[in-house]
Amino acid sequence: MIRDPLYFNRTQLAERLVDNLQSNILHAITLFAPRRMGKTQFLGNDITQIAKEQGFSVFYYSFMDQPNQTREHFMFALATFLAEIESPLYKKANSLTKIELFGASLEWNVDAPPPPSSVSGYISRMAKTNKPVLMLLDEAQEMAKKSDMRDLIGSLRTGLDIHRDRVKVIFTGSSPYGLKSMFNDYKAPFFNFAHQIDFPIFGKEFTDFLADIYEQRTGSSIDKEKFFSYFAALGHTPLFARTMIQEMILNPNLTLEQVFEVKLEEFTKILEHATVGMPELTALEKIILQLISENHKSLYSAKTRSIIAERLGVDSVSAQTVQGQLRKLEKKELVIKNAHGDYEPAILYDF
Repeated sequence: MIRDPLYFNRTQLAERLVDNLQSNILHAITLFAPRRMGKTQFLGNDITQIAKEQGFSVFYYSFMDQPNQTREHFMFALATFLAEIESPLYKKANSLTKIELFGASLEWNVDAPPPPSSVSGYISRMAKTNKPVLMLLDEAQEMAKKSDMRDLIGSLRTGLDIHRDRVKVIFTGSSPYGLKSMFNDYKAPFFNFAHQIDFPIFGKEFTDFLADIYEQRTGSSIDKEKFFSYFAALGHTPLFARTMIQEMILNPNLTLEQVFEVKLEEFTKILEHATVGMPELTALEKIILQLISENHKSLYSAKTRSIIAERLGVDSVSAQTVQGQLRKLEKKELVIKNAHGDYEPAILYDF
């Protein structure tokens, strides 16, 4: 694999998660964050590398990639993975035959039993292979959107429950409502099944890392404090920070302020597009939503209320008023509370 020089490794986080799975402290984890926050890259780079180093066979699948054929495509991916990890179990490892499965062709060992008919069957076979298995199921909330996936979800839960000592799983999700229907609804198969973790947003160490690369490539430095403040204003979205650095490396005449203005316009358009069809917002609701997207945590503090009042053009705003507006935004499903009790803009989870 070609190394991405702008990729910021999160090795410590990956090690902590994999260690907890390997030691059976946890058997299932859900990572929750908006799209474009680096979850998929984290799975494919950090988690996969650490898991393989610790002796896992790793299966990755994104439910976002095949929106129209999720069930069949997922089952075929399981069959392909099983064929690969089962091959060392048979003496004639190279004795392969072509089989038809879900309208596609697959190489299968002639001595192996036929492919299972259920997800739990695949997991049962995975558990009997030489290595423990880590399943990485990306954008898992997409499963909950399809009626024909209900029995598959139930079978997945059964298999993972029975073989939790040998088959671990990390789910990721970007839709708070889809994940809620999967993991927080007491009627759902995965109710209270996985330990839920908010995927940490990147801090200043990320933008400092990118700024150092810019200096290495161009010989020029940028204001790291200002770069991080721009990153925060762009919703802590790694993609925007990366493209800012890429564009300045390609065109050294561009300033940090110039590329930020371009990205801010893009970010604003994304927010506007995401709110199309949503309930009309008052000026106060818009200001509070903007502050949340800028990662303000202490929304009831005197400092934050002073910012709200200034943007609103009034003398003061009470904590009770802010609380009431937050309740309205929650009812409109525009903000959510994460595992730490902090508010986050739900509209960012769909762009």
